[in-house]
Formats: sequence, structure tokens, C-alpha cells
Amino acid sequence: MAHAVAGILQKQGRDIKALLLMEQARFPQFDGRLAFIYGEDSFLNPFNRYDDGLAKFDRAYPQGYNLDTIPGAHGQYFNETNVLFLAEKIRTNVELPKD
Repeated sequence: MAHAVAGILQKQGRDIKALLLMEQARFPQFDGRLAFIYGEDSFLNPFNRYDDGLAKFDRAYPQGYNLDTIPGAHGQYFNETNVLFLAEKIRTNVELPKD
């Protein structure tokens, strides 16, 4: 959904600071800054999922990408302790100033 909305906004001439995808299993193409966030213990985390680590990401995104992890497993992003880690990763990827 986020990927589709970002594409529509780009076609309308909007500047997308970054497309952040959480627990993404596919490799969508995107003309812009792309960032992935995974739980450290998630089965979707590429470090846990692929023997070759980030090689598939490197091939899919030769222009570059960011990949961050937060504590926990799949579906634990919004636990009270993890939401602060998630907020920091989002802030870092869209370059918002800290309050």
C-alpha cells in the first residue's frame, strides 16, 4: 500500500523523502530513497532469512537503500518499548529534526 501511494504522489509531482517499508518480503522498484525496517528476530529479516545476507537487496537496489532493525520479532513494532526504536528509525530515514 505504501509503495502504491508513494508512486501516485510522485506522479503528482510530490517529493517523497523516503519510502519506508516494514517487514517487506518483496523487492518493489521505487524511484527514490528506499528504506527497510525489520525486527531483529523476525523471520522476514534478511539476515535471518537469506544465507547471503543482503546480496539480494544489493542486486535489487544498486542505487542504494537503507536497512535498519529494531528489537523484537515480526508483529512487535508497536509494543511500548519497541515503538521508541521504530520512531527513531523513521525519524532518521526521513531526516526529521529531533524534538
